[in-house]
Amino acid sequence: MKLSGWIGKSDRLTASSVPSLDRVSAACSRVHRRWPDVMPAPQGDRESIVREMLRRVQQDDWDTATLASVTRAGRVAFETGFRERRDLRRLRDFYLREAKASTSQGFLGAMMSIYLGSYESGARHTRDLAAALDDARDRLGRRWSKLLQNVQFLLDSRNAARRLGSEMCRMYEPWSGLVRLGFHDPHASGLLYGAHLAYVDGMKAALKTESGVRRMLGWLAPTGKEPKVAGAKEAIEALLNPWRSREPTREIRDQLVEGLVASYRDPRVRSGGVWPQVRSDCRDVLLKWLTGADIQFFLDMVSEVETSHMWQPRREFWWDLYKRGRIDHAWVAFSPGAARKARRLTERAEKRDHLAFGEQTAGGTRRSTSLLILKIGRSIVVEGSHSYKVHVFRDSDPQAPRLFQEQYDCERIRRAPGHRAQAHHTGWQERVRELIDYWS
Repeated sequence: MKLSGWIGKSDRLTASSVPSLDRVSAACSRVHRRWPDVMPAPQGDRESIVREMLRRVQQDDWDTATLASVTRAGRVAFETGFRERRDLRRLRDFYLREAKASTSQGFLGAMMSIYLGSYESGARHTRDLAAALDDARDRLGRRWSKLLQNVQFLLDSRNAARRLGSEMCRMYEPWSGLVRLGFHDPHASGLLYGAHLAYVDGMKAALKTESGVRRMLGWLAPTGKEPKVAGAKEAIEALLNPWRSREPTREIRDQLVEGLVASYRDPRVRSGGVWPQVRSDCRDVLLKWLTGADIQFFLDMVSEVETSHMWQPRREFWWDLYKRGRIDHAWVAFSPGAARKARRLTERAEKRDHLAFGEQTAGGTRRSTSLLILKIGRSIVVEGSHSYKVHVFRDSDPQAPRLFQEQYDCERIRRAPGHRAQAHHTGWQERVRELIDYWS
């Protein structure tokens, strides 16, 4: 809709004369649920957008202005990097004056969206927007009026985010709880980001319990929604920090491993994403658990098919080495048959991606061989199923297999020069320890 002759004049935005229809309102609600109110990045050069709107304000030129262009410039004017600029103060003041006087629900809704998306506790622009919208609260549309009724402190420019975070701490499912209040995108920026940080802080004591961990993981990755990215670092650190110096129950550990890796992928095989931002001492907690999970998974899978009496001592040896803190990292490469079975088991247990693994590709007599690749100090150690020997490489050896690869050829590993191998004969455990310590 083209608008002209209203901005900066006495005949400001007027409400539409279209009657209120229940079917139209219901359709609008469905659209909002599917495409929530977010702060979309305005298309085009931001500097040009605000400069053009400032020119209109200064020259009182609204002949070709549209509501879309006005609200787009308003979003930019209150963005970080623009809202502090003195040369744009007149432009920001224009939007504040219009919000106080306008009767256009479209314009006022955009200003509410700008307030929520740019919210910064105690900041001048937040205080100014809150005051202007407080004057306009009786002229807001149904959606925003309902939200203000449900969240009566919403226009508290200093404490709204903290208070909303406290409310979230009392919700069993914060995502659906916020949606019921009227927030269409609970993972949005601005006020909701501040509420997220307050929620994480308020939940720290509860994150030592199964129910607290479940609630936080459900908030970070609600069913059917994309996992939260902004603020995920703080939440992940809060979840893992209690276990830096002590072990949780198995139930809590499994919840954390499965939930975090399903949402944010395995930090060992994904170099980007949120993991580089997470404090290393917290990230190391998860890496330790993933190491144990990989070792346990390998041992369990091989135990199902390995009939030799020699297997049980091998199982006990590697698990004991892990419990004593000797194993830094572990990775599994299953044979094709074992890989298919492993996928079926994880899918049946709804573990999704939390136990990633590679595949062992050698054929012939080694077609059924699965590998466990370990980083122990300065050594790379390869254990295999069936009659495969233990192979020990120095980690700096270019022939040593690297952990977290998609494919491994156990025959190529066996034939690589410069490493040491040990068969599982009497006393093999002590000789393997000597080989590991030799490189250290």
